[in-house]
Amino acid sequence: IILDENDGLVQHISTATKPQIELTRTTRSGMRKFDYVYWGSPVTENVLTQLDANATTPNAFDLKYKYVSGDTSSAGGWKFLDATVPGKGFIMRIAEQAPFTGTGTGSIDLKFTGTANNGDVQVAVDKVAGNDTSARNNNLLANPYPSAIDAEKFLIENNSLVDGVNYLWRVNT
Repeated sequence: IILDENDGLVQHISTATKPQIELTRTTRSGMRKFDYVYWGSPVTENVLTQLDANATTPNAFDLKYKYVSGDTSSAGGWKFLDATVPGKGFIMRIAEQAPFTGTGTGSIDLKFTGTANNGDVQVAVDKVAGNDTSARNNNLLANPYPSAIDAEKFLIENNSLVDGVNYLWRVNT
């Protein structure tokens, strides 16, 4: 199934055979060198190798990070991305290359290819042991589905894990 930025795939039965998809997501226009883009994978496979190979601008991203919640080391919670996991978000920095040089701007299409996530996606929500108010308790979660999710329903169904607040990354502000 081939989907673009404005499409969504809604699956009603979580035990059904999961389709193979090709879903293209697009950054906003006006992206500049060194801007960061927050992503989440809609497929079950580790798409780390796809992040450069399937972008409209080859090698568009020079840095890729994940946030490791509860990490109290001096390096902080940001770690180099070594794999993608459904439901876990990651960020990538736009490299300084055409058209993203000087004052140049543009957008990037990124194609995710694989088995569509479906059903419940379990993601560990980590905290610093014994410190419920630590700044290191943030978790970078991502929508693991090739469609939109209901943020209010997410909070209600996960109220024992999250504090009732969703911080949404809006790429144009």
